[in-house]
Amino acid sequence: MTRQTGTQLGAYWASWFAVAAALDELRDEPRFKAMLKRMNLPE
Repeated sequence: MTRQTGTQLGAYWASWFAVAAALDELRDEPRFKAMLKRMNLPE
C-alpha cells in the first residue's frame, strides 16, 4: 500500500468516527471529543 492509498483509506474511515458504534465507549472522552472537533465532525 502506498502512502497516498493509506491516506485516502484513513480519510475514508475518519468520516465514520462520529457515527461508528464500535467507538461508542469513547464518546464521553474529552480527547475523543477534541479530535472530532479538530476534524470538523459532529460530537
